[in-house]
Amino acid sequence: MEWAYLPEEELWEQPWVARVLTGPYSDKERLLFLMIVSFGPEGCRMTNTEIGEEFGSTNNVVRRAINNLQSGGELTITGNKGRSRRMYPARAPGISQAQKMKGRGVRVKKRCGTCGEWKNQSEFYRNVSKNDGLAGACKACSIKATIKSRKSRVMREKINK
Repeated sequence: MEWAYLPEEELWEQPWVARVLTGPYSDKERLLFLMIVSFGPEGCRMTNTEIGEEFGSTNNVVRRAINNLQSGGELTITGNKGRSRRMYPARAPGISQAQKMKGRGVRVKKRCGTCGEWKNQSEFYRNVSKNDGLAGACKACSIKATIKSRKSRVMREKINK
């Protein structure tokens, strides 16, 4: 049976949940973890502000709790620093390997909007205004576009003189 559909009594007995409940975590961290577990395999998309309002805590308290759970290996966080972020219990069965690996710094592929090739995320420039935090074109295509733009600017300058 998938963990998201277990009755509460059985869920708390799962080793990956009991580890947090009996581990070296504060009450707020335990509550935060249980709230994230309650979202199931889809993960928690709440912002720190929303979580803080839910628990009557400040953003800093929520941030520290998330960081402590993540550094303890109990949380996997995917997404881009709050925007489209998802939090999952790291040790829960049913969380796909891709979700777990994203939180551990393993690069996943992205398609370049210019050349159409699938490339590692490391082959894209950062762009914090994008949902995934990466530019739409790969570095190679961005460099080609920059060179082409500079050449055409030089040509326009020569023509205008």
